[in-house]
Amino acid sequence: DDLHGGDGVDWLYGGDGADSLAGDGSDDNLHGDAGADRLSGDDGNDTLNGDDGKDMLAGGAGDDSLAGGEGDDNLRGDAGDDAVQGGVGADLVVGGAGSDTLDGNDGNDTIWGDRAGGDAAAAHLAADDGAIQPVAAVPGASVDFLNGGTGDDVLHVGAGDYANGGDGADQFALHDIAQGDPVAQIMDFNRHEDSLVLIYDPSHHADPQITVSSEAGSPHATVMLDGVPVAQVMGGAGLVAADVVLQAA
Repeated sequence: DDLHGGDGVDWLYGGDGADSLAGDGSDDNLHGDAGADRLSGDDGNDTLNGDDGKDMLAGGAGDDSLAGGEGDDNLRGDAGDDAVQGGVGADLVVGGAGSDTLDGNDGNDTIWGDRAGGDAAAAHLAADDGAIQPVAAVPGASVDFLNGGTGDDVLHVGAGDYANGGDGADQFALHDIAQGDPVAQIMDFNRHEDSLVLIYDPSHHADPQITVSSEAGSPHATVMLDGVPVAQVMGGAGLVAADVVLQAA
């Protein structure tokens, strides 16, 4: 089915099969049901539910609520303060601009806050394979809240973001931030199973140097790139510079 909402508040249900549902400028409710569905909220504070199947959801502008349901879903909140939940499966979750709350839920998920925007986010959705592709930071990024849930997740954490990997061997991908920007907060790091990657801009850091500091007796650590704090790592006691993998953007 190919359903378009038009003016006003729309309630669209795809039913079984691979459906395409598109809202409009109002606060729309889109439900894909079973099948590999494509849901687009457009403007407005929309509610999108992929339900079963390998779905692709895009909230559009506005404060949207997206839920992938079962299946390996691709979800993009776009502009606005969005709540995005992957559900069961290996999901790709992208917040976009705004202060977003992102939850991968069950499965091995990849989660981006503000770091994949515009063409970069579209490339991830088009690739449909969950591959990690470092992209440039989005200026003026807002604070995001990332929760990996159960599974071995990859969380891309920007300036001021809060990240909780949840159960599993998670990778926290940190991004270079400007002097004076708020540092990222890693809330549940486990040195025995989690890992840290720092993605940097080689045009700004020709010879990047990682340092890690912690106060005596503290269970936490601060990761710095060329002397600039990038992340506060809760549970990072004993972390050393060699534990952080450098990766050029």
